[in-house]
Amino acid sequence: METLKLVPLTDLPPAVAALAAGATPAKLMAARGMAPLRPAEMVMAVYQLSFDGDGAVRKAAEAGPASLPDKILLGPLGEPLPPSVLHFFAERLPLVRRKALERVLLNHSTSDDTFVHLAGRLDEGGLEIIFQNEVRLLRCPAIVEALYFNKHARMSSVSRALEL
Repeated sequence: METLKLVPLTDLPPAVAALAAGATPAKLMAARGMAPLRPAEMVMAVYQLSFDGDGAVRKAAEAGPASLPDKILLGPLGEPLPPSVLHFFAERLPLVRRKALERVLLNHSTSDDTFVHLAGRLDEGGLEIIFQNEVRLLRCPAIVEALYFNKHARMSSVSRALEL
C-alpha cells in the first residue's frame, strides 16, 4: 500500500515551501485552490497541506482534489510527480473526474499500489487503461486480483489478464 508522507521542504518548489511554512489564512486559500500558484505548484501544495497541523487546513486540503478544476489538475497529473502525490489524488478524485483519473493511470510515475487502488474502484471505461498495461499486470498480481473483485470489470478482460 502506498504510504503517504510529507515531502521534505527542500524537495518542494520554492513557492510551495514558503506557503507550507506560512500563515494559516494563506494555507487555507491554497488548500481551496485559491492561491496564486502555477497548476503543478497547486497540486503539490494541496498534497503538502493535507499533513498540516491545523485541522481546518488539513480538512480543506483533503477535499481539494475533488474541487480543483480540470484546468489546474490535468497538466500536473500527467507530469512526473512523486508517487505519493499521485496516489493522494487517485484516492480522493470522484469517479466522475474521468480525465484526471486517466492522467494518473497514464503517468509513468504512478505506483503499482495506486493501480491496485484504482483497479478496485473504477468503472468499465476507466478499467480499460489498466487492462491495456500488461507490463504492470505481469509485475503486480495484486492489480489482477483487484480487477477480479471489481463488479464493473468485464469477465472476458479479467480472464485475459489472468492468462497473462
